[in-house]
Amino acid sequence: MWRNAVFNDCCHRRQVGIIDEWIPEVRGKRILDVGCGTGRISRHLAAKGASVTGADFSGKSIAIARAADSPPGIQYECRSVFEIDAPGTADHVLCIGVLAVACREERDLIQALTNLSRCLKPGGKLLLIEPIHAGFLHRVLDLRLEDFLEVMRGCGFAVEDCRQILFWPARLPLSEISWPPFLSRLGFYAGEWMLDLLGGKMGDYKAILASHGQIPRR
Repeated sequence: MWRNAVFNDCCHRRQVGIIDEWIPEVRGKRILDVGCGTGRISRHLAAKGASVTGADFSGKSIAIARAADSPPGIQYECRSVFEIDAPGTADHVLCIGVLAVACREERDLIQALTNLSRCLKPGGKLLLIEPIHAGFLHRVLDLRLEDFLEVMRGCGFAVEDCRQILFWPARLPLSEISWPPFLSRLGFYAGEWMLDLLGGKMGDYKAILASHGQIPRR
């Protein structure tokens, strides 16, 4: 994701930890990994016994994912979040760093979330790990977390948990420079400690767990 490979590894471990905590039982489940990139999360879930469909808009990323040494149970598709069309097929859907980049404005977010909602079986879980911001830290979508969550509710999702990860004052200097490994790890975990100390404020990414099944208000 960033130039600092050690920082990337720390981020991956943090993300996987949240996924494993929030969706602990995946064996035999059908999981849709939207914005799968080169398949790092898809491979993790398949190794735990899930049947995974990884989708990404980038044909190059999908080609790399298909060429990787992967456990059985994964298929990849070249589709964006706006093109996903698999009604009622997924027990769970994951999006990591997708919606805040693919969506330019609120109506794009509504379209994307509606597509994801249609893919889920009733009672299925949606797990997002997204850099949601309004202001100078935003990527493409410029939206407050509170407004993002309200859009989710309007699309029929019941938000069950929301946490902030990756303390952004640490992420900014650590991510773009290949610091020595011990400094990268020290900075990362010191940042996560500071994030906890501040009550979960100032996280660059927001991890959101939501269930599907409400009647959309939109």
